[in-house]
Amino acid sequence: MSFEITFLGASGGPVEGITCSMLLKSSDVSYNEILSNNLPNELICVDAGSGIGSLSELIYNELHNISPQSKQSRMYNDMLSLEQCFKTKITRPFAGLSASVSPYEQSQEIFKLMNNYLISHAHMDHIAALVINSAGFCKESPKNVYGSRGTIDTLQRHVFNGLVWPNMSKFNMVKLSSHEYWQTFSINDTYSVTIFDLSHGKMVPHDENTSQRPESPNYSRHTYDDNFENYNNYISSAFLVTHELSNSSVLIFGDFEADTVSKLGKNKRIWCKIAPMLLHPEKQLKGIILECSTCQIVSTNELYGHIMPTHLINELRVLNDEILALIPSSNRHNMAPLAGFNVVINHVKEAPNSSDPRREILSELEILNHKYELGIHFSVALNGASIVL
Repeated sequence: MSFEITFLGASGGPVEGITCSMLLKSSDVSYNEILSNNLPNELICVDAGSGIGSLSELIYNELHNISPQSKQSRMYNDMLSLEQCFKTKITRPFAGLSASVSPYEQSQEIFKLMNNYLISHAHMDHIAALVINSAGFCKESPKNVYGSRGTIDTLQRHVFNGLVWPNMSKFNMVKLSSHEYWQTFSINDTYSVTIFDLSHGKMVPHDENTSQRPESPNYSRHTYDDNFENYNNYISSAFLVTHELSNSSVLIFGDFEADTVSKLGKNKRIWCKIAPMLLHPEKQLKGIILECSTCQIVSTNELYGHIMPTHLINELRVLNDEILALIPSSNRHNMAPLAGFNVVINHVKEAPNSSDPRREILSELEILNHKYELGIHFSVALNGASIVL
């Protein structure tokens, strides 16, 4: 079984309306089948920076044969083509929907059947559409919002608190559900999820100048995090989503930084966990979706808890080594266990110049990929595009 993933948003900001969110389903079932057969267990939304508006535009584009990159191509003079962005199979899953029904109505119908959100962390670029779209949710079928204790606590205390936004939990429009890191839970008969903890930069105390670290939150110690060791770091999440019937999985990261920066070793724990999955003959793990926010820069202080190409390649080299460690030494000669494996980049921050940052990031990754002979198939996500992993 493969996953079909639609990027409602893939940007890391600062442009609004196109930030990270993806719809996930089995490639074995179409959106027409989901709608006509009323199949609410087939869809998951991972993060929610973009939502119903983006899906409406996406449906319109596919019904009118408009390319997904058309919107962003107006932002840059050298936008990558769709084929240059992806080494995966590209699909148009909404092209077969009815042209007689408005794109907005059809996006509403799809979201009515999408009952489960996975939220990696509570930064605005990952929750904006969840908040705005919640005004259209219904009490008869409230949305399940899953995340870590820290994420769910933040959503309840600081977003759905009656001040920033109405308390949608009280109105039974959303059900906020917290889960422990490294625990697996079922969200329905179709999918189970394992949630992993990630470091997303240092926290800045209330009494320090925050102007140099604009993305660092200022939560009080007793309300914020799940682990005492994490008081100095903002904790994001990664999700290992598993299709129960086929045992196929995809690993999706929220925002995170390299272990060499955080010094916490959180990423290596994940690589150790998933390494055995990549030795399976049919590769139970179908791909990884994770950020690479910016091109190569000199100072890690300017990353604000994010990843650049050298960091990402070094992280994937750790994964490569963990896989090799599971193989008898006599069989390791010239092995490249990640050769042909799909890694999709998202959360690229828009650049304040005429050049598309995706082009440079992908180029830098490919140079390093070749240097270390990893053989990884790198793609870079584009708003409005759908792929199969």
